[in-house]
Amino acid sequence: MDSLISPPAKTDPVIPTAQLGDRLRLLRQARGFLIRDLAEKIGCSVSLISKYENDKALPSLANLHKIATLLGTNISALFAPDDAASGVVFRAKDRTVITMESRQAGDRIYLEPLVPHHESRKLQSMIYQVPPGAGNAEPVHHLGEEVGYMLEGMIELTVDRRTFLLETGDSFTYASDLEHSFRNPGQVTARILWVNTPPTF
Repeated sequence: MDSLISPPAKTDPVIPTAQLGDRLRLLRQARGFLIRDLAEKIGCSVSLISKYENDKALPSLANLHKIATLLGTNISALFAPDDAASGVVFRAKDRTVITMESRQAGDRIYLEPLVPHHESRKLQSMIYQVPPGAGNAEPVHHLGEEVGYMLEGMIELTVDRRTFLLETGDSFTYASDLEHSFRNPGQVTARILWVNTPPTF
């Protein structure tokens, strides 16, 4: 499958992956959670949380979203540079790329925030890059609203137990409190412009 994947030109986040574990640990401790508490609340093992915090495993999109929500933050904030700017223009060469585990171990999803996280922003926009066969392992739901546009490739989008096949040029929208998931059933990497409000990813 690797020969079919066209990962982003830049696959290392501006925040080194090693700092994700540190940020998760510090936030968990600041919120007064034990590792056991967090594991029980998101429905995984204590050892898996420990692996996340020690950078021995990448969280899945669904698990990291659950953890971020419980810790009172979002995924973009976990990866944002400490000096995330509140400016107007952000250059492609400076863009962060977040690497996430996918449906199957070894698969990756790449999330590219179009602007850095900032607490004052009410919108969040990313380019998702989803290799063939990849997707989120389990449905998620949260407050808000989402809009997407297929830049390239195809995905199967499931919203409230209804599944839709979307191809290049198609768009979609739904209320984020409906359970939703996606996967790429195609042979090329899908690229999706994804916008949501409030910022939850």
